Amino acid sequence: LRGTVSRDIRAPSLNELFSGQSQGISPLIDPLTNLQRSVNLLTGGNPDLRPERALTRTLGVVYQPSWLEGLRMSVDYYAIELEDAISSLGAQAILDGCYRENQTSLCGQITRDGNGALASVAATLVNVAKMETSGVDFEAVYAIPFGNGRLTFRGLATYVDELSTTINNETTDRAGQVGSGGTPRWRGNLSVDYRTATFNVGALVRIVEGGL
Repeated sequence: LRGTVSRDIRAPSLNELFSGQSQGISPLIDPLTNLQRSVNLLTGGNPDLRPERALTRTLGVVYQPSWLEGLRMSVDYYAIELEDAISSLGAQAILDGCYRENQTSLCGQITRDGNGALASVAATLVNVAKMETSGVDFEAVYAIPFGNGRLTFRGLATYVDELSTTINNETTDRAGQVGSGGTPRWRGNLSVDYRTATFNVGALVRIVEGGL
């Protein structure tokens, strides 16, 4: 049996912290008045970003029976929860999050003029996303002496149960989606390899489940 529990941290990159910021004009709807107004929009890096933090848990079992020499099988479950993931929100999402969904952490990115009208929105990179993924990895290997060498059969498979991202209280699960940044639920490799002291030859088949 094997397992791990770990706290993982990724500091913001130099580009995420200090990439040049650009300014433009964007028509936005003020949630307080429901009126559209052209507002200054700032995009780019953010020197106030915090490190991303993740909790990783794995649990697995390896089985290598004595009744069949050369066979080894393993199954491993994994679950990763990532908080404070670095991402960017659209300016309208920032406004709606602050005033309509009570996400006070976004309100500091909004500036109003002396009359209370919208003046600017900073849609820079921020720590707003949460990501979660979980699944199971499988492996089976069978190796036997054959002729002057060793013949090895190997199978690897991965099942992805969840690959979700939550931004501004909206969660999108891309497990089972082949495109658009997603991943198929099932992927695997089947291989056979014959190796001697002087040469080796083998074949590999990749299997990818279809999806959206």
